[in-house]
Formats: sequence, structure tokens, C-alpha cells
Amino acid sequence: MQKCLRPRARDRYTSVDALAADVQRYLSGRPVLARPQTTLYWLGKFVRRNRGAVAAAAFAILLLAGALAYAEWRQEQALREGQRALRMQTFMYRLFKLASSNYTGKAAATIPEFLQMGVQLLPQYIQNPADLREAQLGLAESMYDNDDVDNALKVFEQTIAGAKAANDYAAAAEAEAFAGNIQYSLGHVDEGAKLTADALELSRKPGVPASVRAWSAVYYAWNRENSGFRSDENVKLLEYAAKQCRENNLSERETADVLYMQGQDQNIRGQLDDSEKTYKAVLDVYGKDPLAICDRSSVLDDLGFTIEQRGDVEGALPYYQQSLDGWKRCTGATSVGALNAQESIAGALIKLGRAKEALPMMEQAMPLWRKIEGGTPALAEPVWYMARAYLGTGHYEEALACAQEMQTVQQDKVAPTDRRIGGVHLIWAEALAGQHKYAEALPHAEQADKLLTANAVSPGAKAMGAEAHQLLLDVRAKASSGAGNPGAETAARP
Repeated sequence: MQKCLRPRARDRYTSVDALAADVQRYLSGRPVLARPQTTLYWLGKFVRRNRGAVAAAAFAILLLAGALAYAEWRQEQALREGQRALRMQTFMYRLFKLASSNYTGKAAATIPEFLQMGVQLLPQYIQNPADLREAQLGLAESMYDNDDVDNALKVFEQTIAGAKAANDYAAAAEAEAFAGNIQYSLGHVDEGAKLTADALELSRKPGVPASVRAWSAVYYAWNRENSGFRSDENVKLLEYAAKQCRENNLSERETADVLYMQGQDQNIRGQLDDSEKTYKAVLDVYGKDPLAICDRSSVLDDLGFTIEQRGDVEGALPYYQQSLDGWKRCTGATSVGALNAQESIAGALIKLGRAKEALPMMEQAMPLWRKIEGGTPALAEPVWYMARAYLGTGHYEEALACAQEMQTVQQDKVAPTDRRIGGVHLIWAEALAGQHKYAEALPHAEQADKLLTANAVSPGAKAMGAEAHQLLLDVRAKASSGAGNPGAETAARP
């Protein structure tokens, strides 16, 4: 029987020449004819033989595919941006139309009214939730800048709810930082602290813009400092905010805004040289922008206060006057900025013994202040200057009424240990002492001394603490001697 033998190499080739040709093909990386000629086999040989060219071609194909994909993505993005711009244009057209006298019935809509209409119209034109939140934040911040804090707070709270539901950390942090700052200004310290602390935590999440990180740190730290909760952590956060601006190439203007807050904290801490240096650096930036009249005016007022704290009251007056002139050009003579600058001038005049000049200024301003601030704790500051003017001109009954008003607007809104409460007791004690009612003045003088001498850091705070302590010594001495007590005087007569 014939055996089945394994085929030998010579059985596969018809000639020696064919074998030699296959060997040559093998050595040159080409397909060998003796094996099955599949497409995969031929392709593999081609790739090995042309590695460089194939790699270059593959890279070129991938690059082309990537470029085409990017171009398509950019085209879609441009289309979305165009649609977004069209919606915003339509929204703005509609808003300006509704702001006309034909719709409002007024000769001109105020800026707060204009912004409120914008908030109401937004959902009709912007349906994308993220775009809507961004637009709401812009309008709310404009409301805030125009002192319409109540309506701004409502929009911020609405934005916070939507942003948290969507895990939009950037929008939530930005809205909470501003809302917390407003709550602090309204005297709601606990709520302000809670919101700004949450904003600071959210700002550290991935994807949050540097601007939001910076302002979350500023509003958390500065409000704590201003409320008396001073710490090294706050200073580091303010430095961190400025660093965020520089390292992320934020605009020179926004960096100056952050530095301004840092300068205010340096002032609070009594670092007057640092504060003055920071304020002047900020003024250099604002001076380059012809539209920054309001910001420049605000810094000039604070710079004047820094100079006044050094004891140079006369030297502060020109800065206060420049600030007032700027505010008049920027927002008008009855604006909050102008009233603040006027208040600074009045305070300086009182210190210079010119209370008679300051009194009519404050009497004229107080109806405007009461209309602007309502019954919020912020009203206590202008009332304080009004009271000082009354004391300086011997109007003790009127000064006493001011002390009572200051107490009313801060009741249950400002901590009993706050220095602002110490200011109330100081006015109260001075007004009673001016009427020779030393026994009634004594408990107020004791409270003023206790609250105003504790934690006094800045020169201004220390001076007020010294004033309170001297008043206590004078009132205590006269109360113990029976001065101002008709009964004691009668008993002492022979």
C-alpha cells in the first residue's frame, strides 16, 4: 500500500527558479507565492514593507478626520452661538421696547425698573438652563451694582436653586457669594456667613472659573473681617484672590477690584501704609478707564479715610471733595456714593470743630438716607454722623433721638457684642451727659467702653475706644459726686 507522505518543498515548486523567486520575495518583504494569497496576507506584507509611508498616511488620515470633526464641532458651536446671539438680540429689543414710555407710562424707566423687566422677560427668550442662569447672574449683579439689593437677592436665590439642582458649581458659587454679601449688608450675619462659606467650598470644585474662585474668597474673608471675626485665614484668602487674578490673567480692572477689597481689609487692621499703597495702585488702574468714575470716587473716599486715621483730618478733606465731585458726575448728587462722600466731609468737619457746617449737610441728607436704607442696619451709619453733628452743636435731645433710632434699626440684626452697638451706647451716654443726667448716662458709658475698647485694631477704632473710656471716667466721677442729681444737690445745702 502506498504511504501518505508529507509534501516536501520540492513538491510545491515546479522549478528551482520558482523556489529562488519566492526566496527573493521573502527576503524583500513581498508575498511568497507558495502560500495562500489572502488579502490580509498581502496587506500585512505591504505594511511591513512600507512602515514609514503607511504610518505617515495613517497620521495624515487621522489628522484630516480630526480637522473635519473639529470643523464640524466649530460650525455647530458657531451656529449655537449665532442662535444664542439672536435670542439675546431679540430679548434686548423687546426689553428696550417695553422700557419706553408707551408701555411704562413714565417719561423714562429707572435702571432698577429696566433690570426687573429684564428678569421677567428672560425665560421667554432663553430656554437653555445654563444660558438662563448666566443671564440671570448678569442682571442680578447689575441690580446689586445699582443698589437694588432686595430684587438682586431674589434673583440670586432663584439662580442658586437652579444651579444646585443642575450641579452647576460655578453658577451656584457665584450666586451664593453675592447673596451672602447682600445678607451681610442687611445685618443678617448668620445667613451671610453660611452662604459665603458654601460659595467658598463650591468655588474649589473642578471647572469653576478663576474669577468666581477669587470673588468667593473675597466675599467670605472681607465680610468676616468687617464683622469683627478677624483671622490669618481671612488675610490668606484675600491674598489668594489677588493671586488667582494675576496667575489666570484676569483683566487689569477685575484685579484692581479685588485689590481694592484687600486695601479695605488692610485699613480695618490698621495697616495704613499698606492700605494707602494698595489704594493708590488701584487708582492708577481706574484712572486709565474714563468709565470708571464711580470706582475711582469710591477709592478716593477710602483713601481720604486712611489719611484721616493718621490724624491728618485737613489732609483728608480734598480727597473727600474729589470723591463727592466724582459721584455727582457719575450717579448724581442724591446717589448713595455722593451721600457717603458728603458724610465723610461732615465727619471731618465735626472733628475739626466745625460741627455747625456739618449739621445742615447731614440734616439735608437724612431724608434721602431713610428712603434709601429703610429700616436696615445700614441706616445706623448716617444716623451716627447726624448724632455727632447734634452733639457738636449742643442739640442733646436730638442726639438722644438718633441713638434710639440707631438701636431700633440694629435690634436683633446686629450681634449685641458688635462695635456698632458700642457706638449706639456712646451717643446715648454723651447725649445724656450733655443734659447732666450722669446717673442715666453711666450704664451706657460702661457698655460703650466695654464694646469699643475690645478688639480695637485700627487707629480710628482705638481713638473711639479712648473716647469711650474717657467719657466713662468723666460720667462715673460726676455720677458719684451727685452732679446732675437735684436731690443730692438739695441735701447738700445747709
